[in-house]
Amino acid sequence: MVDELPLKILWDRWLTAVVACPLVSRVSRPSLLPHLRQVDADQMADAPDSLALDGVETTLDQVLTALTAAGPRAVAAGWPASLPHTNGAVDAPVAGYAEAILESRLAILELLQGASPETFLAENLNRWRDLVTGEESPSSDTLPSSVWSAAEKQPSWVARGILLHLALHRARPWPTGIGPTARLLMNTLVAAAGHPWLSIPAARRQEYDFAVAVALGTGDAGPFCRLLVSCAED
Repeated sequence: MVDELPLKILWDRWLTAVVACPLVSRVSRPSLLPHLRQVDADQMADAPDSLALDGVETTLDQVLTALTAAGPRAVAAGWPASLPHTNGAVDAPVAGYAEAILESRLAILELLQGASPETFLAENLNRWRDLVTGEESPSSDTLPSSVWSAAEKQPSWVARGILLHLALHRARPWPTGIGPTARLLMNTLVAAAGHPWLSIPAARRQEYDFAVAVALGTGDAGPFCRLLVSCAED
């Protein structure tokens, strides 16, 4: 296994591929309410895949059940959309991820209303991880302040999301919950920038794991960026 490089060196290397990623250069100015409703649908559809990437098998029906149990969060007229009535029990990881989805929706709205991405997300990242894992974080630390500052220098929120996703994998501030939390962090920024939620199918788990490993081992974020572009186009 290739030894991982220090985060500062990796970040500088990742920039080459991330800045050149077609997703970063795309301009999106969708109508607000239709975009938020589409994000809702994409989050729900993506949840089984995102959980399966870390070995938790579930179904869309179970996700909907968990979201219903977590309660509606009507933060604007017509959004989030109402959920279909479902019955049945769900496992704790699914229930926690459903709660984290709702937290992400509120974060997207906060960012669209002018909240600082780095400040707001840094304050909430531990809570998202706790929800995803059902455990209390052993530390209040997430990413070094230098990483949040470096992210803030990137004009594209999509670039920030991709870089922070990889940085969280490298920093590993917690023993569990890195993958789902990193993808939720990335996609919250992507969605707040007006772009569609980036869903990585569970069938591409090996490709995802390999791309992340290459980025951490060599600093080449190219495979990861190409995977995201491919998933966005599917």
